[in-house]
Amino acid sequence: MINTPGKEESVFIHPDGKTLYFGSNGHVGMGNLDLYVSRMNDKGQWQSPVNLGYPINSYGDDNSILVAASGNVAYFASNRAG
Repeated sequence: MINTPGKEESVFIHPDGKTLYFGSNGHVGMGNLDLYVSRMNDKGQWQSPVNLGYPINSYGDDNSILVAASGNVAYFASNRAG
């Protein structure tokens, strides 16, 4: 569900223990590396990853997301201009 023949990296499990963020170039996305989220269901299985979309993802490489426990603030790396 999560891993692809491409690369998945910079995995971050949110403090809630049920939300997984990661960078990947193996899922359908906007650029080379995009950021995705997957949530664990009640059976302990990860659900299909969801692309975090614009403005978080761009046509560049977006990766290494860290999300505050509150969920109100996140930091990530990108090689986009600016």
